[in-house]
Amino acid sequence: MDSVLLRGPFNVDFREKYLSTMPMSVHGLDKQGHPVMIARYGSVDLQAFRALWEEGEALQKRAGLAVNGCVLFHLRAMEYVTKIVMAEESKRQ
Repeated sequence: MDSVLLRGPFNVDFREKYLSTMPMSVHGLDKQGHPVMIARYGSVDLQAFRALWEEGEALQKRAGLAVNGCVLFHLRAMEYVTKIVMAEESKRQ
């Protein structure tokens, strides 16, 4: 599987919608030096998420994706934390 971090069918508009609908961020490191990612699921606007999910379904059909675009973008966020943030922290320690 190609890296979704480097490639993907996402435009800036989809990215901004996802990040505003699914609030998450990295807040420092734990005692072992791993990044702490906080996802604030209680702050999700369900109507906005429903609209984003529908846009993700349209993206899935348009780009021939195996999964909804929202799921793939979430995996992209996880890959970013793993490959970029954790790598930078490993170098820093």
